[in-house]
Amino acid sequence: MQSLAKGGVLMSSISIIGSGAVGQSHGEYLTTLGHDVIYYDISVESLSKIQNRQTTVSLEQALIKSEVSFICVPTAFKKEFDKSALLDVINQMVHLLEKKGHHHLVVIKSTVLPGTTEKDIQPLLKGLDVSLCVNPEFMTEISQSWTNDRSYQISAYNEARIVIGSSNKEAGDEVAKLYSASKVPIIHTDIKTAEMCKYAANCNLAMKISYWNEIHLLCVKLDIDSNIVAKIAAMDPRIGAYGTVHGKAFGGKCLPKDLKSLISLAESLGEPELLRAVDAINEKMKKSHGVRE
Repeated sequence: MQSLAKGGVLMSSISIIGSGAVGQSHGEYLTTLGHDVIYYDISVESLSKIQNRQTTVSLEQALIKSEVSFICVPTAFKKEFDKSALLDVINQMVHLLEKKGHHHLVVIKSTVLPGTTEKDIQPLLKGLDVSLCVNPEFMTEISQSWTNDRSYQISAYNEARIVIGSSNKEAGDEVAKLYSASKVPIIHTDIKTAEMCKYAANCNLAMKISYWNEIHLLCVKLDIDSNIVAKIAAMDPRIGAYGTVHGKAFGGKCLPKDLKSLISLAESLGEPELLRAVDAINEKMKKSHGVRE
């Protein structure tokens, strides 16, 4: 199912499993790299947003027409980390991959807590001719509520790094070949490290916002304009403009649920004092200043 695309790049047939914002962005990027992409989703509405591309509501058809599947199903936080939608898709894939009977590369792009792939996903695929890797996304939601500069927006097209987590070199190399036409640095790690990278990045961004919200609350009591303080601080390149975003609680689909998910994991291992403080400040700001979506 492989052939040479323009520029001599080896083209692969790829299915995007879960065609929301992440799946659509990554699928389009893979298309620009010369691959043949089909999008799967249970939502006809999501698929209707994808123009001039192969789409299907049949998971079986998506797998039949591909040799690689990027799993882009959303995860959530509902009192604890919720991976149920992801595991439901993997369970459905198991039977279909058994039926297909050919080697298949499965790449987890969904955000999952460290240990999830090895503990919950790998056992489900045991016995199948499947390579399994983790390839986290680092896309951003951008809001004009804090900047009009679109350069802060990160999609699959301009991520700073491609992280590939695998349990063996052969599987990692399979994924790396898909990105051979990309100029972005590729970093190979083990699976748990790749999973952790996403949480470390998002929770760092959340921490910066909560820190500056605390500075904001101090400035209010001292009759100081926190925006002037932030502007001066942001002139230090080690801090930058994003490092001084403040005035409202952070919202969106990623930062709140990723922070709470990591806290739940950390609480089972020890006392996550800083992470809890970041969350507490955000909850306080949510009640008093509202949420920046």
